[in-house]
Amino acid sequence: MANETLSSNEPVAVTDAAMSIHRFASPITTEDNFADFPTEKGEVDLCRLKELAEESAHKRGTMAKNKKQVKKGREHDPEVVAERVLDLLTMSRYRRGPVQFVQDGQQEFMERITHAVRNDEPIRLIASFFGSKVQNPVKTWASNGTEVDISEVASVLRFYEIASAIKVIYPRGAEFHISCDGRKYADSIGFSPKAGRGYYENIVRIAEHIQVQDTVCLFDEADHFPSDMEERKMFHFQRVELLYKKGQPDIVQRVTQLRASMCLSMPIDPTIDRQTVRAAFSISLDDPTIAKKHPQAVELRRSIYDASLLCALRYIAHYDAVKEARVVEDAVRNAVRTTVHPKPKQIGIYAINQHASSVFPHHGQGITKCLSLKPELDDIRIGFRADIERTTGVQLIALVLPTDICRFASDRHPFMFVSAHD
Repeated sequence: MANETLSSNEPVAVTDAAMSIHRFASPITTEDNFADFPTEKGEVDLCRLKELAEESAHKRGTMAKNKKQVKKGREHDPEVVAERVLDLLTMSRYRRGPVQFVQDGQQEFMERITHAVRNDEPIRLIASFFGSKVQNPVKTWASNGTEVDISEVASVLRFYEIASAIKVIYPRGAEFHISCDGRKYADSIGFSPKAGRGYYENIVRIAEHIQVQDTVCLFDEADHFPSDMEERKMFHFQRVELLYKKGQPDIVQRVTQLRASMCLSMPIDPTIDRQTVRAAFSISLDDPTIAKKHPQAVELRRSIYDASLLCALRYIAHYDAVKEARVVEDAVRNAVRTTVHPKPKQIGIYAINQHASSVFPHHGQGITKCLSLKPELDDIRIGFRADIERTTGVQLIALVLPTDICRFASDRHPFMFVSAHD
């Protein structure tokens, strides 16, 4: 099917909400001044961040354990353990989304936790996460989609903290299985499958570097696809495309919601100069006078928005194909299903911490509130490159890690930012 059959033909102005205002600290304009930062090589004590996660885990696990007093001898009763674990997972520190979503699936959660306790096994949790670093110069410094930074470290430690907190309640502990879904969405969003695989491999290297790989168990979701996955994807694409053309309300709504995300997730050709890319995402571009000064940006914006329709349809189709095949459920049996996208009958969790934005690590750049070489775990945030480059009043240095020590690091992608006066 050719792209032209799905071309939107809307005026350029429709991309305002989709591209200029979408989650940025403030809309990008053609008048913005963007700064480049000097790069320095340095080291960060990541083991200290792990220790902070362990301290928090012990504190929260103890709180959940002591929330409800039980008769002596019942501490290890499967139902008691399950109730305490759910109390832990619904703490404001961890839970993202309404409690009602947890309550909707409470019976299933209880059954899976009690099953593990009765069989003297670790409690298993699972989530789909870690796709590929977005290759868009208004969002990240990524050049190939495999890059990671302090936000990915913080996210791995968030999963580690939750599993460690459960161990305070239940001595056999927990395993947090992460189904890395980059290759699932590669051809729908437009990045290379190698980027999804490389990003996954760097997340694994992070877990190994801070020695949490036995607790945070990462696997490539595509390794578990059934042999007929391509046929399943094609079937669902044809189904979704037909429903969209017929105006089926649910599909139209899903596509409309996804297109803004697709605009900011698909890779941008690295040969296009940064000024053109920034102008394409600028709210000012809708001014006809400014648009005449940036004709290439207008063309880029049009091509991005038109491509977003096909991307959204493919994204939905591939999601539905994997869901139908029960890839995640069958990869780790009897696991409690968690999600970073709150939805009914799944336990929503924060990808980093409740103080961070709703942006996920692979969509942005890790920064810290303190801009120090010794960041606190809860100080870690996620920002966009454009917002960081528009920061005024603070002289920043882009810190990169030594690649011979940190095998997940990149010589060009900033691991974090520190104050030049720190």
